[in-house]
Amino acid sequence: MQTANGEMIFAIGKDFTLSGDEILELLDGGELRAEGVHRLAQAHASAPLIRGQVVLS
Repeated sequence: MQTANGEMIFAIGKDFTLSGDEILELLDGGELRAEGVHRLAQAHASAPLIRGQVVLS
């Protein structure tokens, strides 16, 4: 998804989002696996657009 100010955010689960910078911070801190981020990015890229928003299942 993209915020009104142009920042890309990613849906994590049902009720949570992270910005690209937050994801990088978690990766650098060892709190997030790169494999999961790769799958998230693939899902984000292939998700259909509905009313200008990306819907992730």
